[in-house]
Amino acid sequence: MSKLGNTFAAAVTAAAIGTGVYWATTDSEPETAISSVIEGVKIEGVGIAGVGIAGETISGASISGETVKGETVAISPIAGAFPVGIVRPVEPVRPEAVELPAAPEIQTVAITGEKIAPAALDDAKLDGFLAERRKFRDLRNLTHDASTLAPGGVFERWMKIFREWEDFQMEFVPFRDASLRMAAEVRFPKDDEARQTLFANLSFYAKKGYNGCLLVFGIDDLDEYKLSELVYQIRSTHPAWRIFFTFGAGESLRDSVYPEPDKLGKCLTRMGELCDGFLLAWRRTSAHLFLADKGYQAYLTQCVREGNPKIPVFGEVYYGETAESAGGTVLTSCVPENASGAVITGLGYSNLAVESIVRKVRSKIGDTGGILTVILGERAYARTSFECKRRLEKRWRRAGCATITLNGNGDVSLDDMTRNKQKEE
Repeated sequence: MSKLGNTFAAAVTAAAIGTGVYWATTDSEPETAISSVIEGVKIEGVGIAGVGIAGETISGASISGETVKGETVAISPIAGAFPVGIVRPVEPVRPEAVELPAAPEIQTVAITGEKIAPAALDDAKLDGFLAERRKFRDLRNLTHDASTLAPGGVFERWMKIFREWEDFQMEFVPFRDASLRMAAEVRFPKDDEARQTLFANLSFYAKKGYNGCLLVFGIDDLDEYKLSELVYQIRSTHPAWRIFFTFGAGESLRDSVYPEPDKLGKCLTRMGELCDGFLLAWRRTSAHLFLADKGYQAYLTQCVREGNPKIPVFGEVYYGETAESAGGTVLTSCVPENASGAVITGLGYSNLAVESIVRKVRSKIGDTGGILTVILGERAYARTSFECKRRLEKRWRRAGCATITLNGNGDVSLDDMTRNKQKEE
């Protein structure tokens, strides 16, 4: 074995049995202290074959970080590396010759009282929970939301809500106003710069003849006082505007649609008191990501109407893929009975037969409800020019629909008005 090989073997042996480090060699040239050859060796992945059996060797050593020049291994000192003690020439150390310290005695403690068993769910309760869970319309959502996977916690409270509100039927509040032009989305500003960007955008849309906006909040924005303050600020700068609101920020299946019910309920009631209309579906709560059960829509509606019994409430008619469409593109209606109307999502593009679409939607929601159309333009979200969206708005308004136009002028992909400042054309 070479000097380098012996060096590694001795170092591994010493590290494995907990002794100091020694230099061992069978070469004919003078022996050299290890401190002049290896400095601060760090050994990783040591494996010992046959400890305690005479004649067995040590295998599986690897050394990280070394640079080899000739016969010398120079390694930078490593904090916590094994110590280099008194260095003297010895014969290679054999494992069976090492006297290991006796293992410390293990103390046992007697525990009195009840026997402690691993926590376990009651089988009957778990079976009942899973059976009720399977009744939900959109099972795809439940597989992505950890809060829905076991009894207890927030989701079990939602189950109770669904049972209690399953037979709820809202009072019809009419809405037919094709003059309403809303800008979206108003989000809660996270800092002063975002607030300035938001109100600059609102001023832009006011100059362009818009007369309303859509306030969107998600599970991280459930603070009724902060949301109220934002509504007051919009009212102070645009007193004639109508403000609609919705719960549904985010567009990932991992974003839960089941927050703390009481916390969500308080925000909905307060916004119902302050605002002019409520959308049951938007982004995360839209049909392409979430097919809401009747009890879910009923609870949201009841909370909103607690703030204002006469506020219009809108369902959704969505064109695209859903959890039930098996990859196909379909027209899905998620409009509860007696809703004030529906938001059309996924059809606000150019080159579509607007009048034909309106007739199809009317066949699903009836002739009494109002229609709000999400205006997209040539491409989704903010990637269409403002002028293109303005022309499309006119077509939908001529067909008797109000409009919700996403912010943006074709240069970025954000329609959040706190982050994307609309540019003058």
